[in-house]
Amino acid sequence: MASTDDVIDRIYQAASRPEEWTATLGAFAEHLDAETGLLYARDPRQTKGVMEGAATSLTYGYDPAWIARYVDHYYALDPFVDAIAEKGAGHIVTDRDVAEPASVVSFDRSEFYRDWAGPQGLRHVVAQALHSSDRQLVLFGAWRGPRRGAYEAADLQLFARLARHALRAIDIGGRLAAAEAEMDAMADRRASAVFVLRADGRVKRLNAAADRLVTQGGELTLRNGRLWVAVPQDRAALDRLVAAALDPRFASWAENAVLPLRRAGDRLPLIARVIAVARHFAPFGAEHAASVILTVEDPEDEARRFEALLVRRFGLSSAQARVALQFRDGRTIAEASTALKLAPETVRSHLKVIFQRTGTRRQAELAVLLRQTTEG
Repeated sequence: MASTDDVIDRIYQAASRPEEWTATLGAFAEHLDAETGLLYARDPRQTKGVMEGAATSLTYGYDPAWIARYVDHYYALDPFVDAIAEKGAGHIVTDRDVAEPASVVSFDRSEFYRDWAGPQGLRHVVAQALHSSDRQLVLFGAWRGPRRGAYEAADLQLFARLARHALRAIDIGGRLAAAEAEMDAMADRRASAVFVLRADGRVKRLNAAADRLVTQGGELTLRNGRLWVAVPQDRAALDRLVAAALDPRFASWAENAVLPLRRAGDRLPLIARVIAVARHFAPFGAEHAASVILTVEDPEDEARRFEALLVRRFGLSSAQARVALQFRDGRTIAEASTALKLAPETVRSHLKVIFQRTGTRRQAELAVLLRQTTEG
């Protein structure tokens, strides 16, 4: 059997390699002379329906069919969750805490034990919340059978030691995953303004493009550490988008949403998108680590970059490059004329030169070449 130090080492290895948590739980359970080990997050407010967040649950030693039954029904009857929620994070709970509560059916006669724990040969449990809030409990524990007896003082002391290290490892894993996601976002969209927002909406970090954007003092600025949008309706919409990204129920929707932030005059709106970093954490990252990546793109900046590229690549003038970009997006001569506020004859004149310098003959052929050039 692995030593206590070996088990602790495995716990910290799992911090950076979440795929090793199941095997680590096996070593943890064996060290406690237990049949099963578990680590999962649960909303203590949920009392019906399929348990939310079950996909991130980590277990060792259970038959998958029994886990499915727990997720579908028995989680709502689990007396230990109530006891853990009442005691709070860091307090150990065992089956003795729910053995004979006043005016309540004893644990041995409860539906939870009779129909779920008992048939699996499980009788004695030790568990605690590593993180505890009104919205989430992160539970860590182990079950053993009746023949091995209840957890005694030495067992509880060992469990408390391992739980402390599991808590630290989970925090480390959450921070590593958050930092990795933030770095990915910075690299993937480095041309965009990138803001890293804390769970409370305050700006944690911003890249150079974001700093330039807010220091211009236009539609998007910083006030008391928070992003402030000039248009009130857009300000409220941005707050809702960030809140949705932090809520697991709506994070997928938020990541696919595009929010235009209107600007004065006839300028194109800024385009805001979010990446829900909380969704990319190792399974049980602490809530305080949750954050959102907000990217803000300026279509006018993009157009200027593409214009410069076409000027360099094909020797077009700035005016010709602006016309070419209209055809890259599939617009007709009439549509390009309206968008650029040019006479149709002027657009046609520019188009002839564009055909010559790009070696194309038709608008469809030109569109393909320009898309390959600007997207490559």
